[in-house]
Amino acid sequence: MLSRVRSAQRGQATLELALTLPVLMLMVLLCVQVGLLVRDQILLAHSARSAAVSAAVFNNQSQAVDAARASTQLDPSRLQVSITPVGLGGDVEVRVEYRSPIRISPFTLVLDEVRMTEVFITKAEQGGDMYGQSP
Repeated sequence: MLSRVRSAQRGQATLELALTLPVLMLMVLLCVQVGLLVRDQILLAHSARSAAVSAAVFNNQSQAVDAARASTQLDPSRLQVSITPVGLGGDVEVRVEYRSPIRISPFTLVLDEVRMTEVFITKAEQGGDMYGQSP
């Protein structure tokens, strides 16, 4: 009689594991995907900072865009950089947008990509603005 009870308990434990394991695996995969998105956001912030420094120092928009693309491991085809002068004080605003792909396949059924934006504002160096005009 005791062996039947143990056998039934083992069967119950196996069934519980079979039911909960897919949910646990989805939770682990979700954590991995969130980690990848956080990594992309950090790389995006680094890219915006590099572009802003380049725009502030060299006063050249195309060089700043190149600096944003070269400073990161993000896919350049998904990266969009816009640089605009702000106000009369010589500030430069760099806006970098990235369409981060969802890399874990179960979640691509719900969401294809996540749009991220990073804005960095810095003072431009003296000697002209972004478009070669003297102040």
